[in-house]
Amino acid sequence: MKADWIDEAQEVTQRMVDNQVERIRSSLISPAMSSAECELCGHEIPEPRRRAVPGVRLCVECQTIAEFRRRVGYGGYDES
Repeated sequence: MKADWIDEAQEVTQRMVDNQVERIRSSLISPAMSSAECELCGHEIPEPRRRAVPGVRLCVECQTIAEFRRRVGYGGYDES
């Protein structure tokens, strides 16, 4: 009885891992869509930046602030 429960838990865990691996692989194969507007301030992200940085989600100003906060350990925007 206990072995059945453990086997089932292992199967569920393996499916979750497989799904995450597939999600990561597919994101590496096809570049993420860039946002037209910054997710923090709402300002437009210029087309040259969207072309230069596939998957960009922040404008230059907000990206600079987020990187600074991450560097100094102040927290910041989670880009995942």
